[in-house]
Parts: sequence; C-alpha cells; structure tokens
Amino acid sequence: MSSGHIRKRGDSWQAIAYVGIVDGKKKYTSRTTKTKKEAQRLLTELQHQINTNTFSDPGKITFGEHLDNFLEKHCKLVAKFSHNSLVTYSTAIEAHIKPMLGRIKLSKLQSTDIDRYIYDKLNNGLSASTVHLHYRIIYSALKRAVKSKLIIHNVAEAADAPKVEIPEIQIVDVEVCLSIFRDIRRRNESMVLPLLLCLFLGLRRGESLGLLWDNLDLETGYLSVEKQLQEVDKELLRTKLKTKSSKRKIMLPGFLLNILTQHKKEQVKLKLSLGKGYNNNGFICCKPDGQPINPRSLTNTFVLSRKSLGLKVRLHDLRHFAATRFLEDNANPKAIVEMFGWSSLKMLDRYGHQTMVMQQELSGLMQEKLKAIEIDTGLTRALKKLPKAR
Repeated sequence: MSSGHIRKRGDSWQAIAYVGIVDGKKKYTSRTTKTKKEAQRLLTELQHQINTNTFSDPGKITFGEHLDNFLEKHCKLVAKFSHNSLVTYSTAIEAHIKPMLGRIKLSKLQSTDIDRYIYDKLNNGLSASTVHLHYRIIYSALKRAVKSKLIIHNVAEAADAPKVEIPEIQIVDVEVCLSIFRDIRRRNESMVLPLLLCLFLGLRRGESLGLLWDNLDLETGYLSVEKQLQEVDKELLRTKLKTKSSKRKIMLPGFLLNILTQHKKEQVKLKLSLGKGYNNNGFICCKPDGQPINPRSLTNTFVLSRKSLGLKVRLHDLRHFAATRFLEDNANPKAIVEMFGWSSLKMLDRYGHQTMVMQQELSGLMQEKLKAIEIDTGLTRALKKLPKAR
C-alpha cells in the first residue's frame, strides 16, 4: 500500500505519495494545488492509482504520449467524437503536432514552444484556419492534462493563437443554381434530389443523403433530420449528426413535397422492375438500384459541374442560398436557426449584410424556373431503360 502526506508550501499545498523502489532508490511523486482539501483529495487519488498500477509519472510522460492518450481515451470514449472529427484530430496530431512537439516532456512544454510551432506552420504554407485547428487540439489536450492533475497550468493560454478571418458568405444567385442543376442533370440525375434538398431546406450534404423514407411524413409534410451519411473505413454508414441542435424537424414547402411524393412512386416502380436486384435500404436519395450515394461522389459531381461552367461556387453555398432566402421572406429568426440546426442566433449575423442581394430571387421565382428545365428526381429515365421483373 502506498503511503503519503500533505504539506503546506508558501501559498500552496502539496500532496506527496510514495511510489516504490525505482533504480534502487525510494521514489515519491507530488502534486501541487491551492487548498488543503484539494491536496488531500489528490493524495487519495495518487495512492489509489499507485495501488492499482494505473499511475503514470507526469515527469516522464512526453507531450506526444499525452496526445495519444487524449485521442484514445478522451476524444473516442468520453467525448465520443464523430468518425470525421477523429480522423481530423488524428491526422493533425500524427502529421504535424507530434513530429515537432511530441518529444517534449509534458511537464516541460512551454508557451514559447507552441508559439514556435504556430510560426513554423504558418511560414510553411498551412492556412491560418488549419493552424488554428492545431492550436485548439493542443489547447484541449493540455486542458485535459490540467484536469487530470498532470500539470498545473495550461501553457497554451499564453501562446498567440493564429487569428482566423471568418470568410464572407458566398451567396449563389438563381441563374448560377439553374446552370449547375442543368449540367448535373445531364451528368447524373441521381444527384439532383439531394442537391435540391440542400438548396431549399439548407440541409448539409450528409444530412440529405442520410434521409430515410421513415424520416418523412408525406401526409403532414414534416421531415425529420436524425442522421447523416458518412464514409467510415470505406463503408457508408448513417451516423450521428454534427451537433445536438442538428437534429430537427422541417416543414416541407408544397412543391418539394410533390417532388418527393412522385419520387417515391418512381422508386416503388423501380423496385418492381429490378426485383431482387434492388437494394431496399430505405434511402430517399439513392442510386437507381437503391444503393446509398457516397457523399464524396456528390461533391465530386458538383465540383466537375461548376468547373466546367467556370464557377467558383461550393456545394455548401447552396445551404447559404436557403438561409438568405428565408431571411428575405422575413422568417422568424428562431425558426431559421432551428431549421438549419444551428446552436445559436449568432450564425444569422453572417447573413445580415447579404440579404439585399436576394431581393428579387425568392423561392417562387426559383420554383418556376426549376419547372422550366423539367428537373426530375433521377429515376424516370432509369425506369425506361430497365426491363420488368419476371
């Protein structure tokens, strides 16, 4: 059993616990805190770790080792990061942070080391937003170390975090949308419907592709956004949404409800035509054989289209189009925030100065022009090409 005691040193209190015989010498470990009560709690915690062989000496732990522990235990198990977030963190840690800061002892890491890291990465071509992400990872990992009493202070607080300018919202006008939809319809009609949902409902890419028929009530017109489609280890899976507020219910406009109603009828006919060859996964947006659409395929098709048209618009800009349209219609701000799955009204501040741009481009005009180019949901032509099931 580990022995130990607490003692007062100046304005602080110290918890000291006996670790055992290391290299022929008695080994002790200590933690410093501000109060006697906290020091007693730390002593009890240290003794428990030593007695259960779960103790790690912070004096020997490198920052790289702590980052590994932070990623595996906190991000994966406690915070339960999404697959994409874990990949982003892991890539940043392995490719950038550990090679430069990983060998430094956790207890020896200084704010100047972090400043040097930031300066080096910015001067070697990484964008301010990417380096700021790295800073956030470093900061979060050190914050966890403070909470675990491995270190006393988070030295990242004294480092100079790179400033990131919030990019101006890119508003897509009606003619640009129509040009893209015409081109994508010629390339792959299956991609039209998920893009329509992004455009008119402000859905994210994965949200539109992750919708099931069970999420839509054709009688009431309510659509429930509950999951998103993501590629995880080369497999397409419906995963949890980006944030808690992303889970929401949306009332569909009449014309879009009509499109989805017709789309379902076509899908039923296609099931009969393909028979056992149809993959009945229940997806609203899918390939003609029922297979889900890879989110990367949707983006790639969109990028090919806008490049061929000489445009700079991004797929995510379709979401901005929807937000601005609702603002122009003087919709309730709280309703807009809920519909788009945002966590606060602050997001609307990014759209305020753009609203006049859309004065003549409300949904009615867009709907009429969409009818003019006869956009369907991607199954009509597939039906004509398939023989009926025997």
